[in-house]
Amino acid sequence: MNLLNKQKKIIMILFLLLLTLFSEIKAQKDIKFLYKEVSNSLIGQYYNPSKNVTIPNNAYKAEKDIKQNDRAINNTSTLQDCLNQNVVVVLPNYPIIITKDGLKLNSNNVLIFQPNSKLTIENNNLDYYELLKIHNVHNIKILNARLSGDRKGHSSSKGEWGYGISIRNSSDVVIDNFFIDNFWGDGIAIGYGNTKTNKNIVIKNGYLNNNRRNGLSVMNIDGLLVEKLLVSNTNGTNPMFGIDFEPNNASDNLNNITLNNIYTYNNANGGLMLTFSKMKTSTSKTIDFNLNNFKDVGSPNGLMLAGIPKEATGLKGNIKLNNISLDNNISPITGRTIYNKNVFVDIQNVSVVNPQNKNINHKEIKRVFDLKNNYSIKFKN
Repeated sequence: MNLLNKQKKIIMILFLLLLTLFSEIKAQKDIKFLYKEVSNSLIGQYYNPSKNVTIPNNAYKAEKDIKQNDRAINNTSTLQDCLNQNVVVVLPNYPIIITKDGLKLNSNNVLIFQPNSKLTIENNNLDYYELLKIHNVHNIKILNARLSGDRKGHSSSKGEWGYGISIRNSSDVVIDNFFIDNFWGDGIAIGYGNTKTNKNIVIKNGYLNNNRRNGLSVMNIDGLLVEKLLVSNTNGTNPMFGIDFEPNNASDNLNNITLNNIYTYNNANGGLMLTFSKMKTSTSKTIDFNLNNFKDVGSPNGLMLAGIPKEATGLKGNIKLNNISLDNNISPITGRTIYNKNVFVDIQNVSVVNPQNKNINHKEIKRVFDLKNNYSIKFKN
């Protein structure tokens, strides 16, 4: 009996040693991510920090009520009152701290940032937070936004859902000219959780950097335009893609989506991912996805098309991608199996340069895609 107990102890010790070793390897893997600065010239092609917006006569200037260097609790309460009582609100031309409760926009609100305006969420330990909440509203504009998260001062290792902007159950939203960085989760999240389908969302002229989960996550949308967007250095917790289209369940939608002039750079797992793995529905749903002028540089996976599951018998539609440049990737482009004969992926004008795997070239990628159903791929000359 004593021998048996000793053997059990030895096995337990070995197990703990292996667990510790695995944890150390995982930690080392996380540490290996190399943050790379993005040149100002590249940023300037997508985001203009000095852009001025014409301020309407009916705008309320919040600097009347918000003192510079005031406490987060005072800033948040005062600014929320400004949003509740006025349609157009202009932020003070200096940075202010907001509490972990964040701010909620009301229907028809226009929130204008001046060149030196900035909202930063206070350091916290929450699994989930949202700095700007666009929930159950319509007709919203956010102009020249500069938002920063708490990932450097976050006091917990749990959770992955700290958002810069969260859009849920909303329609007719414009987010124009923005820089969003250092959030515990996603820079912008559209449709997180079991929500109604968001409609008519425009996101343009922006820069998302060093957010922990994804730069931009889209779960539930019918009508989305993303134009001139730079996403870099996404790292910390999976998926770690620059842009991730990933419905949460069968009731979600990904329809009427157009992306133009997108650049993803040095994201820990990949540039752009499109997956339908959880849309296991027999209900008729249309997919209409168009990507024009996309470039990824230095992300391990440049472009990942995750396929259609067998259970998604109700899906139909087209995924069209044109003018795709994939540079310095381990896996430049991946197309997983499409089990639904009514969904087609058409990829045109692809260029793969400097792949880290020297066995990857245009000819080999085409050979692989030609073996797949419902894919068509053509490369640049």
